[in-house]
Amino acid sequence: MKIYVIGPVSNIENDNRPAFEQAARELHEALGCEVEIPHDTIKPGTGWEEAMHQSLSRLAKADGVAMLDGWTSSRGACLEFQVAEILRHYGLAEVRTVKEWLDGAPKAA
Repeated sequence: MKIYVIGPVSNIENDNRPAFEQAARELHEALGCEVEIPHDTIKPGTGWEEAMHQSLSRLAKADGVAMLDGWTSSRGACLEFQVAEILRHYGLAEVRTVKEWLDGAPKAA
């Protein structure tokens, strides 16, 4: 399973990379799945339109989408969420907040 993390990037120090990396680490540790963040493939300084094109392309290949806190305040994350919901509707992806993914993870014995 591959999860793609979405959330606010623009106008946040370091493009919010620390929050994305923390979510990716926690999801990987809890679920044992591959986790991808936009920062893995989109170079700093890439224009918004190109960044969205790249992000949506990666999101479409994921089995699940995880939303960071604050995603609703991001124009890009709202667009990504709309695409993720279409994928969910057709049974192509699970869409949850990071917390919901972590809360549903199997508990260690």
